[in-house]
Amino acid sequence: MLNAFDGLDDERRRTDAGKQIPNLASIGLKATNFDLRDFTPGNIESAFGYPGFLWVRGGNVFTLRMAMARFGLDQIVVDGLAANRFVYAGFSAGPACSSPAWQGWNCATPSKSAARRTATSASMDSQGSTVPSCRT
Repeated sequence: MLNAFDGLDDERRRTDAGKQIPNLASIGLKATNFDLRDFTPGNIESAFGYPGFLWVRGGNVFTLRMAMARFGLDQIVVDGLAANRFVYAGFSAGPACSSPAWQGWNCATPSKSAARRTATSASMDSQGSTVPSCRT
């Protein structure tokens, strides 16, 4: 999922998907790009289905969080993780969207630019998970 790149050029998205999907395949995971912009809040749950995992790429944490909230994927993720339906993984903004607190993320990612790019405002409440983060 590349929605942390919403508002950026499509070539960058294609290039990144062209790297992420083969990287996941190299460790035995079959992935496709799930772009929230292709759906509506009304059909997101049926489109999401029951994947074995959700890999969420980094980028702008506020852009990603707003997209997830706008389409209702945030609640689908919370419910799915609570029921142990799939694994939620990724890097940078991906796991940050499920962190238990938002204080400090604005130091790493500008929230105003995210609102301009996505032309929306959404709750910045956390999803309530605890996510470890490290640099490699």
